[in-house]
Amino acid sequence: MKSVERLGFIGAGNMTQAVLSGLSQAEYKMDSVLVSNRSPQKLEALKESFGIQKAKSNEEVVDQSDIVFLAMKPHDLKELLPGLGKSFISSQYIVSFAAGVAMEDLSEELPLCKNIFRVIPSSPNTLGMGVVGFYAHPEALAVVKEIVKNRIQSLGHLIEVESEEQLDALMVGTSSGVGFVYEFMQIWQEWLEDKGFSVRESQNMTIETFLGAAQLAFKSDKNFVDLQNQVATKKGVTAEALESMRSMDLDRVLRVAFESGLLKNKKL
Repeated sequence: MKSVERLGFIGAGNMTQAVLSGLSQAEYKMDSVLVSNRSPQKLEALKESFGIQKAKSNEEVVDQSDIVFLAMKPHDLKELLPGLGKSFISSQYIVSFAAGVAMEDLSEELPLCKNIFRVIPSSPNTLGMGVVGFYAHPEALAVVKEIVKNRIQSLGHLIEVESEEQLDALMVGTSSGVGFVYEFMQIWQEWLEDKGFSVRESQNMTIETFLGAAQLAFKSDKNFVDLQNQVATKKGVTAEALESMRSMDLDRVLRVAFESGLLKNKKL
């Protein structure tokens, strides 16, 4: 196969926009990028923002692209592949963003392709932050892996896993995990509102607390327990509140939630 020149995206949602933003900042030749989407408005917006080429159909993307990004929801991808899958050729690289579509399913619908990759994004990737899960088909070429990684590295912290079981856990812990964090933040905000702070004040206080804690952990070489101990002095306010949380088995509540997410993913 010739050196990779043309990228194709089926779907014009947030992850496509995030990848295109990274490519644009890396001065990639954006007029060699082809995108298809059911909504023409989204395509026009991408063309205006990044200078991509608008495809008339999904088939056009497949026919003219070296790397094809399947950037759609799992149920949409499952509906699409049976009719489109056999149009792919062995020299193409396939990147799927669909969390609920396993490598086995992708391989079955793309019988000629071995260079298939599953990528699990998270919503902070639209800011170039957060975690990006990466899993390669067992027969994917190492050199191809590096090419694909290079195209998505601007999304966030890339973690390559060795199995789909790990990829599923990563998805629950980091992608779904963002939603879990927002659940805590909502409770935080509501408690502050109950104490007389305005909605805006409560929201800002909550955001700054979570952001500050995350930044401290990011810049420190200490583990979470040691960082917590710096705040929770013996018999102090923080220690008392933490003891109350632990007495209600918060650890178990969270672990059950994570496992419930894994079970739901298997059903999908």
